[in-house]
Amino acid sequence: MPIQLHAASAKDGLTVKAHRGDGSVLLGFNLEDHLTEHIAGFAVQRTGPDGKTAPLLNRVSFKSAFTPATTAKDRKWTPTDKAPFQKFCWVDFPPLNQPGEHRQCPLSINPKP
Repeated sequence: MPIQLHAASAKDGLTVKAHRGDGSVLLGFNLEDHLTEHIAGFAVQRTGPDGKTAPLLNRVSFKSAFTPATTAKDRKWTPTDKAPFQKFCWVDFPPLNQPGEHRQCPLSINPKP
């Protein structure tokens, strides 16, 4: 069976596309215009080969004050159900210690606070 390099799904005005890379996946989101007025971002979860699910992590949150001078050691990673992605594309790098199929799916679309 050929390896699937990309997948897409659409529901309720949200389209998500996943493009497989080597050890990563590029996630692209599209939201119909009439749904964007009060959007704050996306929460996304990953299901690992062991069947466990967890939200993807985001280094930007509503409470962070990152600047161009922020270093990697200053970053705090927060689950996307608490700090939603605020961009319409994101790259996820699943843990290297879990070989096998990983699945990502939107948890929710977060309204602005």
